[in-house]
Amino acid sequence: MTFDAHPTIRQTLQNAHHPIRTFSFCDESLNEAADYMFRHHPLRPTLPNAKIHLFTDGSKHPKHPTDDAWSVVIVGDDDLGVTFQGAIVGKHKSGTDIAIKDSSGQETTSTTIEITALIWALAWVIHANIDGIVTISTDSLGALQLAKRKAFTLNDPDLVRTLCILYDMVSQKIDLQHVHAHEFNPWNEVADAAANHGRLVAVPDPQPQWATVMDGAYQRDWEFLLDADPNTLEAYPIFAQGSLTASKTPTTAEAHHFHKPTEIQRQENRSRDQHRDLQHPVRSGAQGRSEEKEGKDQQAEDHHG
Repeated sequence: MTFDAHPTIRQTLQNAHHPIRTFSFCDESLNEAADYMFRHHPLRPTLPNAKIHLFTDGSKHPKHPTDDAWSVVIVGDDDLGVTFQGAIVGKHKSGTDIAIKDSSGQETTSTTIEITALIWALAWVIHANIDGIVTISTDSLGALQLAKRKAFTLNDPDLVRTLCILYDMVSQKIDLQHVHAHEFNPWNEVADAAANHGRLVAVPDPQPQWATVMDGAYQRDWEFLLDADPNTLEAYPIFAQGSLTASKTPTTAEAHHFHKPTEIQRQENRSRDQHRDLQHPVRSGAQGRSEEKEGKDQQAEDHHG
């Protein structure tokens, strides 16, 4: 099986420049909670081994789908407290290669935009490659369940596939959790303000190279083999240079462990029957009938006795 030669997700995300971060939002997008967090937890350098929290959100424009936007807010947490580390903000239509090439004219849903935000949060984890567990919080339960394959939808199959692939790549390095929207979670409110900012004003594409590998290509399903452990690699074909190559069967099982062709099975059954007949020959003819009668007469005598 041969695939188109694409650069891998991990190679692209880790080798590309950092995405553009936004540190201030337009007045129309700000809410009270976001304003409070900016004033009390401003940007500063974090201490070594700081924990990282990501908060995602999407904002759908009521009239102009091209202005639908998403955000990923980055928060550092160290011994000095929490600190705003900026937000990655982008338009949905340029957030993934899938959306860029979409010519269907179908209107996006709010969940679609939330999925794009979560994809970019997962991409940031791959790009940053930091030690420790990164917490990702989303107020979209639907996007979270799709990432973990606890839900299914016929909508946006390529986007959902990309979401699942990225989640599988970092599932051991993240804590993906759900938070309720607009219930006084301050950093979720900051993510909401950031997404609204992206919807209300023109924002640059945060990292166009990242979008190129968010393409929903089926070959992406196999890229996990590039980071798999030896036992996993033994169980799958070799994925290299855009193709899959089958290796030798990783088993020491003998042929009789597998299904046998029908004719071979019939021959073995005949041989087994012949062997049984030799061990327990069937008596036939008058001798057999005589022995059968003697056996019945003996049983009758025993009964009357």
